Amino acid sequence: MSTMEKPVKVEPGCEDAFAEQDLHVDKADDMYDEPKEMEGHGMLASALQVLTKEVSRPYWGYNWKARRTQTWHRRITNVAIFTGTLAVALAILQLPLPGLSLESKAQAMPYVETLAAIAAFVSVSWGLLQSIQKHWLLQRHKAEQLRFLKYTTILKLARTGVDTRSMAWAEEIKEEVRRICAIDESDLLRWRNDGPQRDVRSKLEGKATLKSGKEFAQIEEYYKGKRLEKQINYFMRSANKALARDWLTKYPPLILFIASVFCAASHLLISNIEAIREPLGKIVSEPFLGAGLIIMSALLPVFGAAIRTYRSANEFSRNSVRFGAVYHTLDRISKSLAPEMAPERKLELLAQCEQTLEDEHREWFRLMDEAEWYG
Repeated sequence: MSTMEKPVKVEPGCEDAFAEQDLHVDKADDMYDEPKEMEGHGMLASALQVLTKEVSRPYWGYNWKARRTQTWHRRITNVAIFTGTLAVALAILQLPLPGLSLESKAQAMPYVETLAAIAAFVSVSWGLLQSIQKHWLLQRHKAEQLRFLKYTTILKLARTGVDTRSMAWAEEIKEEVRRICAIDESDLLRWRNDGPQRDVRSKLEGKATLKSGKEFAQIEEYYKGKRLEKQINYFMRSANKALARDWLTKYPPLILFIASVFCAASHLLISNIEAIREPLGKIVSEPFLGAGLIIMSALLPVFGAAIRTYRSANEFSRNSVRFGAVYHTLDRISKSLAPEMAPERKLELLAQCEQTLEDEHREWFRLMDEAEWYG
């Protein structure tokens, strides 16, 4: 989408989102609508014209900022884990152990350790002072609230059949957008703790008043293709990815810990049992072997802690379960939408989809807010 030639009227509270609106449009996102989808004067087409102008535009700005701050969050986390682990490992390697003299061979090691420690401290401090994680979660929450506004509004049209070309309807959408754009950290914290005030189904109360089944069929087809199918694919991919990373990071910390205990026990045996110490002394220098076992027993838990910190910062295990549960719920609903089903029942199932996605967003926020990203 090219930058608009005419200046855009920015609603109060949305200035930061509008600044990047036309530069970061993702055509694969379910918030993007093709021009042909907005052609005509039907109820859905007219609604998409308003929603694209009033809801999607600020969404692109918030979505881009959320993705950018998330990237910085991950970079800071990875740098802090790597440099912190490196600093501790180098400190252990410089222990004045008998039979293991590294001073003459690695004179630069203390300087590297110092630089690594400073880098770890700066990374964590900068992330905390700049509130990278909080900014990421706030921007993502605003973007998702705009997404929920779009699709809840579309489902509501199937129930109320309001005139989407009226100024009153457009002003109602604008007012809701202004409220979302004005959300701050205190609002986000209250939303996190209080839970949903009204679910999606309560927003769709009332009898269906559509003038024709064709209009409902258009809304159903649009929601299923644009929202439901894309979310099913997204959660399936996310569940598989999280599960794979969960398996890769689940067992190494335990293995490394057991290996460190084995090294400590081996050192104890070699140092105190004559029958073991003498044969080993003929093969390799006993002091060197003992010092090496001490270092390994200290280093291995450090590496295990680094993996555990990376794992807890990303919550692979809990995310794999959460993604999988949402995927199966949405897939089950999708398969339940039979052509012969009554419109009221179809709308109830579609509303259940949107409710599932809202609940998932809340659980995701709580999980990421509690993740120990800095160790």
